[in-house]
Amino acid sequence: MSSTRDTPLGDVCALSRKGSAGMCRLFGHISSSPTTVSGALGEDTSAFTALSGRHKDGWGLVGLDGSGAQRTGDTLAARESPRYASASTGFTSTGLLMHFRLASPGTPVIDADLHPFETVLPGLGPVAFAHNGHMFDVPALRRLVAGYSDAPLRGTTDSESYAQLVFALMRDLSPAEALSTAAGLIQEVTDVVALNALLLTPSELHALQWLDPAPRSDGFRNPLDPALFVMRSRTSESGVTVASNEWEPSGEGWENLPDREVLSFARAA
Repeated sequence: MSSTRDTPLGDVCALSRKGSAGMCRLFGHISSSPTTVSGALGEDTSAFTALSGRHKDGWGLVGLDGSGAQRTGDTLAARESPRYASASTGFTSTGLLMHFRLASPGTPVIDADLHPFETVLPGLGPVAFAHNGHMFDVPALRRLVAGYSDAPLRGTTDSESYAQLVFALMRDLSPAEALSTAAGLIQEVTDVVALNALLLTPSELHALQWLDPAPRSDGFRNPLDPALFVMRSRTSESGVTVASNEWEPSGEGWENLPDREVLSFARAA
């Protein structure tokens, strides 16, 4: 592997307006040989899957490599989903991107709002994107994205608008540049809690941790803790894994991602 370095209700990966800090969870893995979620996480599979007890409003998993993309998921919590139980051990790819969803109050629990979001880009092929965070001014976000993309929204989340902006920028920029540029543009038009994102292409996994060190807490019962949005990565013989926190890994080798910097991991030859 190689690496290079205001509307209150927004994304379904936002925070509980009732006060308890909540958010979606992200997982990505890239390797030179096909593997599964359980193959990548090993003995930590149960600990990560247990997060879906809280991030309970569905899950999505995309496998993406040179042969194309495949997708599975449903609106049940992963730990309660027979489809997840099967996919975690049987869904194989050299590139995996998974998302556990926590819906904001008042937002629907529907297939159309499940991450990852996907498209096919000329010259690059299929790509997939997932987000963890919250944006306060969704109308401003929509206006921003409309200046770059006229693609229709399939669902209700602001994360999908974030994805559309990244996909549009990728027509002229590298994936890493598009991801970083999109986050910067969004930060200019709305306060955010986090713009964490994973972007999977046929050959690379790109990871961005983007936090507000002192996020707004208006509308929330308790102050928001940005530490809940820290992401980490691990490089091993089986590949590179990137995941949200809120669980304790059993092994060593995990490192926190730098803030506001895209890390890009390519498959080993």
